[in-house]
Amino acid sequence: MSKRILIIGPNHAGKAFLAHYIEHGEIGGRRKAHITFGQDTICVPGTYLESPWMHKHIIAMKQKADIVLMLHKRQKVKEAYPPNFEKVFNQPVIQVLTDSSEIEDDLSQEGRQRLLLAAGLTTNDCYLKLNQEVDFKRLLTRVQQERRAKNGNV
Repeated sequence: MSKRILIIGPNHAGKAFLAHYIEHGEIGGRRKAHITFGQDTICVPGTYLESPWMHKHIIAMKQKADIVLMLHKRQKVKEAYPPNFEKVFNQPVIQVLTDSSEIEDDLSQEGRQRLLLAAGLTTNDCYLKLNQEVDFKRLLTRVQQERRAKNGNV
């Protein structure tokens, strides 16, 4: 059995969209209230992040994953993750800033980096516009690079 991509994030961050794209190669998907196991993904609902007593279930899912995607909403109201939550994972963690706005702004690389920094992330993290397939492809390329680096096939 191959390892999967663990996708976690707050409610309405685009987890189901991203999991659907990874599984089926197209943008779409529906929200679910439970942990969803796909062929290549594990999608954890945002309610698991909101409840501190559910964090242990997210951490337990790391055994089945070889890479972790931590999603952050661009239009966030509050911080979704506990401090240093990414440090519990011994897999590569990619922080992803998602943008669900319908405004068609074709951001340059510099514009994306500014948004990442404003969200408290680094310029090495990813920006994902949920209605642009090009961003999904860019993120999947990054995931494949991380997998190759982890396996020593750089």
